[in-house]
Amino acid sequence: MAEFEVDFRDLSLFGNSASEDEDSDIFESYALRRDEVDTFISNNKICIIKTLKGCGKSAILRIAMHELM
Repeated sequence: MAEFEVDFRDLSLFGNSASEDEDSDIFESYALRRDEVDTFISNNKICIIKTLKGCGKSAILRIAMHELM
């Protein structure tokens, strides 16, 4: 079996902690589009996303904005 080493100090292995800080091409390469985005963008009601830091609020907004454009 071949050995494999990962240098966890290599900053290119990890994305930004905030999706709005990530370049579009990089974000789109790993963003997972979920069905909840449909609910978020298809309603005529005001939607509020409330959750803990780092749970993906900015990512949902970024994906929704991309689909609405």
